[in-house]
Amino acid sequence: MNIKIDINPDVSLDMFDLEIHLAKAIFEDLKKEIEDKVSGWVQKGVEEGYGGGYMHYGGDYSWDKNNEWVRVPLDMGSADEEVAFNELEKIILPYPVEQIRIGYDYPEDRYEMNEEEKQLLKELNDLKKTSS
Repeated sequence: MNIKIDINPDVSLDMFDLEIHLAKAIFEDLKKEIEDKVSGWVQKGVEEGYGGGYMHYGGDYSWDKNNEWVRVPLDMGSADEEVAFNELEKIILPYPVEQIRIGYDYPEDRYEMNEEEKQLLKELNDLKKTSS
């Protein structure tokens, strides 16, 4: 397979973020296709499992402003990660996927916050300063 899968060695696969980074920005129709493929992969993991164990959860998709990556929260449960991630790689191979990142912080340098998000982040940082 040709897709690089980068797993944070410090992450718990009980609850983590999966990011799919694309080689180029895509249009809305491909966004929907990728979401459908990943949702099908999660559904199979929940209902049938991977490697004898079952996934517990897949959350909502968050795309960056340029449609160059998508992030989704997951819980691998007792699923075999190697089997599951190999299956995911096969499913998304036809798309312009450059890398899959597992369990890393949100790539803020590629994400543009709207004004409401900026205000909330400022308020959160102010709270942190006052509580220290």
